[in-house]
Amino acid sequence: MGQTPASAEDLFFGENRYLPYLLKLRERDGPGLDQFSAFVGDADRALRDVVGRSSLGTEGVSVRDAIPVIVAASRGRQVVILNEAHVSSLHRHFLLRLLRALKPEGFTHLAAETFFNGAEEGYPDIAQYGSGKPFSPDYGYYTRDPVFAEAVREAASVGYNFISYEAREDQSGSSGDPRSAIAAREKAQAENFFENALRRHPHGRFVVYVGYSHLLESPDAQNNVWFAARLRELTGIDPLTIEQSSTGSFGPHGQDSPLNSALIAAFAPRDSFIAFRGGAPVVSEKLPADLAVHHLPTRYIDGRPSWLIEDKSRRPIAVDLTSLKIQPPFLVQAIHDVDEEFAVPADQVLVETVRSSVALALRQGRYRLRLETVAGLEAICAIDV
Repeated sequence: MGQTPASAEDLFFGENRYLPYLLKLRERDGPGLDQFSAFVGDADRALRDVVGRSSLGTEGVSVRDAIPVIVAASRGRQVVILNEAHVSSLHRHFLLRLLRALKPEGFTHLAAETFFNGAEEGYPDIAQYGSGKPFSPDYGYYTRDPVFAEAVREAASVGYNFISYEAREDQSGSSGDPRSAIAAREKAQAENFFENALRRHPHGRFVVYVGYSHLLESPDAQNNVWFAARLRELTGIDPLTIEQSSTGSFGPHGQDSPLNSALIAAFAPRDSFIAFRGGAPVVSEKLPADLAVHHLPTRYIDGRPSWLIEDKSRRPIAVDLTSLKIQPPFLVQAIHDVDEEFAVPADQVLVETVRSSVALALRQGRYRLRLETVAGLEAICAIDV
């Protein structure tokens, strides 16, 4: 009796096979496709439905490079909270840039909402991860984005430790009442962070990476109280909160906000920036935080985003495809030599039309290059970068 073929979901969550799951999600064209598209670098689909809505004017506004502003604002703070839009790999790369900048300032730990709670049965504990160790796909859902995984790997290499604090299954509220579920999750997150981070590492300094509203320090329009507000109430710590998910800077794939477009036209900034009016930061209308980061429209080099190709820690590596007999679609992947077969790639490129080459952007190290096709995995070669 033959075995039932594995489903696309089983192939992804069991073997970290991206392509079958991507194609299945595209068939449905429903929830989850935008977030998953970011994992394979398809920013056109990931950001297709994003619309920037900020209508604030530019009168009396100036702009400053974001990283130096955040570093200065972080001094004296024990907790810095940065959020993301779950559809944006650029936001995960900005997290990496911020981690680099905050390490010399004495920050010691990265905590992320996406890390599966180490107390949950069956999941590996991100707290056990360190530089040079294999990186498990099961550390979290969004860390299956190669950009996010590389941010964690590099953070480990410069000495960060890691903390999970997500609500466990036994801490969830009523699934039939969204507000109750939000309240239960946010309360559990704050309590778990207190136990796993502050109680265990009282002298630690923490970068906390969250999605969307979790960084709010006051109730939202529906009177939901989110993680940052509950953490402050529980501990008395005033976190530095940094918003990048709703400033409306998703070009050229999503519709930028009028404010973001006007600021770029007026000041021609050369890097991600923060706007100020009268010496005070211009905050997001939708998700007010201490600081709001705007990003530039993405440029492309050899079909890859410039923020990735030009990253100071990566080298562009051309992969010749002319000898391949495989027809698209397929993924070209670079796997860290230390990682298992079912690994989160260091980088991957989705090929959907016949091409002569692709460019991978890789940090120093040894890699296995391979293809992921609908049928399976096919080795290309090993390389040293």
